[in-house]
Amino acid sequence: MITTFAKLSLFAFITFKTLANAKEPAPPVKELLFSSRDPLEFHTALQQAKEQNLPKQTLLEAQFLYLIDQQDTAGLAALSVPLTPLFDAFNPDHSEIFTLEDDWKAIIRFTQALKALEQNKPREFKETIKSAFWHSPRQASVFAPHIDQFKVDQSMLKVQFNFNKPYLKLLEPKAYTFNKNAKANLLIFWSPWSQEFIETIDDFKALCEITKSNDISNSTILTELSDEAFKDAKQTIQELSLQQTTHWIADSNDNFLARTLRIQSIPTVVLVNKEGKVKFNGHPSNKKFWLELKKIVPNLERPKPQ
Repeated sequence: MITTFAKLSLFAFITFKTLANAKEPAPPVKELLFSSRDPLEFHTALQQAKEQNLPKQTLLEAQFLYLIDQQDTAGLAALSVPLTPLFDAFNPDHSEIFTLEDDWKAIIRFTQALKALEQNKPREFKETIKSAFWHSPRQASVFAPHIDQFKVDQSMLKVQFNFNKPYLKLLEPKAYTFNKNAKANLLIFWSPWSQEFIETIDDFKALCEITKSNDISNSTILTELSDEAFKDAKQTIQELSLQQTTHWIADSNDNFLARTLRIQSIPTVVLVNKEGKVKFNGHPSNKKFWLELKKIVPNLERPKPQ
C-alpha cells in the first residue's frame, strides 16, 4: 500500500533542475545514491559517497529523498539534526534536486516539524510546519497530510471507545458488538467503491489474518449507508470470497463511528486497546501503525506487501 504522500513526495516536493542548468553526467555512485531504494544498496552508496567526499548538502538531499520514499517519519525527524545547521548555507552548485533556496529551507523546516511531533511538542510543530509552508507554499499537498494526521491524533486523545454499542452485520440480520476481551480491536473502514481497497485486497487479507491469529479482533466497517452501497458491498465481499476474512458491519446513523473517529479517507485503520483508547488512526501502510501493533503483540511481524 502506498500513501498519497509517498506518491506525491518524489515529484511535488522537489524542483528538478532544468536542462539549461543540468550538470555533467553524475558518477555512478551519485546516480545510485539518488536512484536506489533498496536499503542495503542505498546505504552502501551513501558510504561510498562519503568516502568520495561528496558535499554534505548532496548527501543530505539523497537521504531526504530516500526517507521520503520509505515513508520513514522518524528517520526524517532525525535528519533535522544534520540539516538544521545548514539552513542558511544552501549551495546551488552542491544541489542535485533544488533550484530555489526556499525549497531547501522548506525541507529543513519540514523535518524540524516532524521532530517536534516525535517529541510531542504540538506548538513547535505548528510553528515549524507553517514556516515550511511559507518557504514553499506550492508544497501544501505534501505538508497537509501531516497537519491532518496531527489534528486527528489530538482529537483521538479525547475519544473513549464504546465496546457495547451494537452495530448491524452486513451479511446477516444480526447485531454486532466489539470484542472487549480481545487484546485490542482493529477497525478497518472501507468502501466497495474504493479503488485502493480493491487493488490492495491481498494486503487486506494478510492484515486480517495476522491480527486474528494474535487475538486482535478485526471488524471492517462500511461507511456509506445507502441501499446501493449495501448492495455493492455484499457483492464485492462475495465475488472476492471475503466472507470469513473479518467481521463485516455497517456504521450507525445514530452514533456514526466515521464521524467520531474523524475518518477522512478510505482505507483507514483504527487500533483501539482494551481500555478503549485509540492508539492509531490512519493509513494501514503507516509504520507507526505496525509499531503500535507490536506494542500489543511484541512477536507480531508485518507481512510483506503483496
